[in-house]
Amino acid sequence: MSNKSDFENSSSLLDNASVSIHYIDQYGTILWANDQELEILGYSEEEYIGKNIGEFIEDKIVSKDILQRLLNGEKIHNYPVVINGKDCKIYFIISSNVYLENNTFIHTRCFNVDIPKEAYEIIKEDSEYFKN
Repeated sequence: MSNKSDFENSSSLLDNASVSIHYIDQYGTILWANDQELEILGYSEEEYIGKNIGEFIEDKIVSKDILQRLLNGEKIHNYPVVINGKDCKIYFIISSNVYLENNTFIHTRCFNVDIPKEAYEIIKEDSEYFKN
């Protein structure tokens, strides 16, 4: 049987996860990003944290749609998005939901998996998020 000391603390787990993770507030301000996200995108904490996520998402309509869905309490799963990294475009699928305290929006919990451009194109074509 395991005890509490057998488990890695959640802060270390998130900071060192093999997928990129970030938190944003209800206005889209990036509150925190793990090491993997910063590494994939090529930004330092100073270049990324405290900025609006909309500055990095290539399609501004997509950026607004994601935030609005989260503000409406939706959970997002495998939403294809292009992020402008420091030196190149990065293709992600994101899954996100909102952390609430006393029904107050505290931050999102956004998990991003980088994928090849070709996979992004296929996923976007079939995505429920882009169907009218």
